[in-house]
Amino acid sequence: QRARYVNPVKFFLTIFAVYIVALSVSGTLDKIAEESIHIGPGSDMKSAAVQTVLAIQAVFKTHFNLVFFIALPLIAFLLRWQYWRAHRNYAETLAFICYVTGITSLYGMVFVPFFFFFDTYFGAPRGIILVALFLVGARTFFDMSWPRAVGGFFLSALLYVLSTVSATIVLGWAHMAGL
Repeated sequence: QRARYVNPVKFFLTIFAVYIVALSVSGTLDKIAEESIHIGPGSDMKSAAVQTVLAIQAVFKTHFNLVFFIALPLIAFLLRWQYWRAHRNYAETLAFICYVTGITSLYGMVFVPFFFFFDTYFGAPRGIILVALFLVGARTFFDMSWPRAVGGFFLSALLYVLSTVSATIVLGWAHMAGL
């Protein structure tokens, strides 16, 4: 009998959509946008930098999901080249990233009621889950030893942050342009 599996991209899209709805309903999405980006009290509100920051904050509040939909393919592309010796193609790497992010969002939903009842947002539990899943997954998927997986994680984390920040800035500029 043929083995059956859940398509990782569909899995990610479904779970992440439910996760975003849970964050929106609980009011946590607004807290993420407010706590992620701070504007100093003495800032010139008409400067281009502050306007960009305000646009990015608006993108976080209204299009949080779009940030990840744009960043994940970019992350997969960069990881494909980071782990080129594993002989994995782009589609396989994208499936891996979608699966890890989907599972992280699934486990992250456990914390949403906590965020709602205590009127806060704390990203560390989701970050710890993401790190653990990525390390175990990368070790298996890219066929690495634990030291290589841990060592490669730091570059992967940097690529993840750069991809997400780049996608957020581009969407912020698009928001400023009225798109």
